[in-house]
Amino acid sequence: MSGKLMSDKFRALSFTAKIQYTWEFYKLRITIVVLSIALGTAIIHGVATNNRKPLYCAVFNDLNNEKIEDRVKEKYSEYTGCKKNDIKVDMGYGFKMSDEYGYNRIDAGSSIRFMSVQSAKEMDVIITDRSSLLWVKSEGFLVGVKDVLPEDLYKKLEPYFVYARFEKETDKDKNDGVVYGLDISDTEFYKGYSDNYKDAVIAFPEFSKNKEAAVKFVKCVYGIKE
Repeated sequence: MSGKLMSDKFRALSFTAKIQYTWEFYKLRITIVVLSIALGTAIIHGVATNNRKPLYCAVFNDLNNEKIEDRVKEKYSEYTGCKKNDIKVDMGYGFKMSDEYGYNRIDAGSSIRFMSVQSAKEMDVIITDRSSLLWVKSEGFLVGVKDVLPEDLYKKLEPYFVYARFEKETDKDKNDGVVYGLDISDTEFYKGYSDNYKDAVIAFPEFSKNKEAAVKFVKCVYGIKE
């Protein structure tokens, strides 16, 4: 049968018949393409999962502090059994006080870095001072502690709750009632390991994909056994 006759015959078929005809004629090729796509997706997912760090901890407003970087890696590796070199501690975030806002704000270079990490959804936990915490909250990048921790652990850590209070509000103690951080200033884990501040807080980025790591880190910091 000539190509023209085949083309005319195909055009005369109903929509369902065309689908059936196409499937019968191309089913081997279609099956190969579909399986290839599925296999490729599985491989990409597997690589992404295998490359995911057991913990990605960002430290705000304490640039180049190797003491806290080493401390996080040492204690978390001891607690979980993961390798120190697999733990990511990101120190590259500079802040400075803003007279206009009344709290620390991230500098331009660090802002670009943060947006890149935020886009990749890599960050699991943040160690920061209270003033810099207000910037993260004001930009909408924080999730409440209650949304991350199991209920029993959340209640257990109530003495360490930190709210977001903005000094330039009419009511200086004004907050939205949400716990955005946990005070770790006097923990054995943290005390004496910061060069820039003593009022250290753990907070959680709203874009984190690894809540399990965040929970383990909190338990590690407060010496709570699994």
